[in-house]
Formats: sequence, structure tokens, C-alpha cells
Amino acid sequence: MDREGLNPMSGLRALLTLLLVCSGAVAAPLPQDSTDTHLGVASCASAVCHGAIAPKPDSNVLQTEYRTWTQHDMHARAYKILLNDESKKIAQKLGLPNAHEAKICLDCHTDNVADGKRGRRFQLSDGVGCEACHGGAEKWIKSHTEPGVTHGDNLKMGMYPTEDPHARAQLCLSCHLGTQQKLASHDIMGAGHPRLSFELDTFTVLQPEHYVKDDDYRRRKPDISSPQIWATGQISGAERTLELLASKRFHGGGMFPEISFYDCHSCHHPMNDIRWQGGEGMKPGALRLNDAHLQISAILLAELLPAQAQKWRDGMKALQQAGMQGPDAVKTQAQSLQKQLPDIVTRFRQPQTPAEQKALLRRLLTEAQKGAFRDYTSAEQVVMGCSVLFSSLKLDDTLRTTLDNLYQVLDDEHRFQPERLRAAAGKALADVERHL
Repeated sequence: MDREGLNPMSGLRALLTLLLVCSGAVAAPLPQDSTDTHLGVASCASAVCHGAIAPKPDSNVLQTEYRTWTQHDMHARAYKILLNDESKKIAQKLGLPNAHEAKICLDCHTDNVADGKRGRRFQLSDGVGCEACHGGAEKWIKSHTEPGVTHGDNLKMGMYPTEDPHARAQLCLSCHLGTQQKLASHDIMGAGHPRLSFELDTFTVLQPEHYVKDDDYRRRKPDISSPQIWATGQISGAERTLELLASKRFHGGGMFPEISFYDCHSCHHPMNDIRWQGGEGMKPGALRLNDAHLQISAILLAELLPAQAQKWRDGMKALQQAGMQGPDAVKTQAQSLQKQLPDIVTRFRQPQTPAEQKALLRRLLTEAQKGAFRDYTSAEQVVMGCSVLFSSLKLDDTLRTTLDNLYQVLDDEHRFQPERLRAAAGKALADVERHL
């Protein structure tokens, strides 16, 4: 949401700033944690700002962003959900007076910045609004429309770098997976909150996008491909999973660790539906840690950084075995895997060639056909990853039925059958081979 002149030096400054951000040299605080005042959605909603009815042809942004958000984006309805009957029941079961005033709910269902950082037009009832993603606009709201002000200048003044996949993933995962400060715990889900699931590229597309990656966009911001966003999202999800497993949030403090870190369907299925996970030295009846992002990261490593793939898989196996021993063992193994992350993160941020994308798609389907993904959460990630690669390789129209068949495997998480995934993946692999 910015405007810039086309001064060559301005473009160079923007590029240098973006390179610093994307290389990890700039660690921007999440919008909810920054010290900048959030002015409220109304500050962006006028027809001459981002509330236009139709795109403005003389502008380098659509200026319809507010209308897209209000009419099509579920983030705009996040606060209102806290007022429905289901949320009232959840709050009652948790012993809360209500959901729409409870911090544990507001932290993800709205832009819940501290009282002292709320501007005159700020309203919690706006839900997850502009500044929840783009950062408090206190320092850049006036200058970001001025000629010659670059996107790099806006970043320096506190705008959050959502164009950087790693920064975007950290922001999205702060709610869609959790942090040490806010988490959809087993207590919350036991009271009725839905299970969380997230894949960065798929969710970015479904948001929906309120920008166009045209030539003007590419002059100001990096044009990151969908597979690159997908890969970054997976390793970021693995990063966050390991961080939480190594933290006090997993230890729980009672008889049990925080059970939400385990695969929900290890327990939540009919007793006559045998769910033997198998492999990795796990005993019958053992609960499996939810390591879906780690599993997909292993697929990515096998093709993009094969020298580290086996070490990562060995660490994943040790982590699952630690999950049957106790919180301290899990913490040790999670920290061991964390030490592998720096080199992996660097590689996953790099673009993938078409040949690498084809190899990744083949490996995803091959591993699924072999039965490597026996829990619903990992099956979800496999199918969404295939969808990203189908689209990037321009197979999504030609093989629409094939992709639909993969998604049908996920039609009911409570009746998920790993054998259906194996069969659908085998059929998809044969279809893909005929077209690659």
C-alpha cells in the first residue's frame, strides 16, 4: 500500500532495502509487537486512498484494497466471529465472561495492540485490519503517498515487509500456528475451537490478493514465485514448530505436555478405526507429534539440499521417539533440529528452477504413493503442495480432475483413510509423468 516515483535512485534504495530484508539482515518486529501507533482501518478507507470502487488507472496500486478486504477477506470478519453463539459457548466452557473481550481470543481475532498504541479511529471491532499485517501507520501514513518516497523508505518507517515470504510466514504463523505468547491450546480446542491448519502460498491466494504483480510492482518489490513462497512457508512452519516444542508452552506444567502439539487424529477417531501410524520406532497406540511442516521440509531437502536430507530425517525420527519419552527429551531433540535450520532457510529462500519443481512434484507424489503420509495434517500439506506445483508447472487446467481427486482425499478429516491418499497419489503420478 504505497506510492513511489520512478526516480532511478529511489528504485535502487528500495532494492537495497529489500535485499537486506530478504537476506534476514533486517528483523522487523511483528506489527502487533511494534511500538508504532495503529491508526485504524478508517484511516485507509477513503475513496482517494484504498477505498475506491474501481481500480485507478493512474495509480501504481489498485486503491480498491479496502473494499476487497471488507467484501472478500475473512480477516475482516475475524472479530465478528467472537460474537456468534459458538464463540459464546467456547468462552463459557473456558470460564471466560465472553470471547470478544478475552485477550486469548482478541490476540488473533483482531489487531490487539496495547491500549497506548491505538489511534483515535482505531477499533478492535475492525478485526484483522490493514495495520495488523502492514504495521502501525503512525510514521508512514502521510509520507507513503508522496512522490519519490520508496517502499524501502516505508520499511524504514515501520511498514512490515509482507512481500518477503519469510517475514510474511512469521506474521501469518503467529496466529495460524501460534507463538509462545499466543496459542490455540488443547484447552481452547477442547472447548470447541477448530483445529488450525496453514500453508503460506495457498492461504495467500485465498486471502484474496489485493494487489497485482505488474511491471510497476516488480520495480518496487521482489516478484517471488508460488513454489518459493510454498517452500519458505514450510521451513518457517518447521522453525515455529521446533521453537514451540523447545519452549515452556510444550512442557505444560501438569501431568501432560501441551497436547495440541500432537496429531489430533491420533486420539480423535472411532475406536473401531485402527490408526496404526507405524515406523520411526513408535509403539502401537503412541501419540504422534504433529510434524507436518517438518515432513514437507524433508521432501524439499531431498531435492534442493540432498546432503542434509538424511540428517534432517534422522532428527525427525528422534523427535517422534522423544515424544513418547517426555517434555525434556522433546526439547533436546527440537533444539538439535533447530541447529540445522540456518543453512536450510537460506537455500529455501532461493528460486527453484522448473526442473527442481518437477522433481519436487514427483517426490511428493512418490512418497505419498509409498504411504509415507499416514496422518491427515501431513496429507493436507502434501495435497496443497501438489496444487502449488501443478499451478506453477501449468498442469492445473490439463490435470484438473487429477488435482480434484487428490483434494477429495481430504473431504472429511474424521474419516481420512491413508490408503485413499496412496491410490490418488499413484494415479496422479502416472498422469503427471505423461505430461511433464
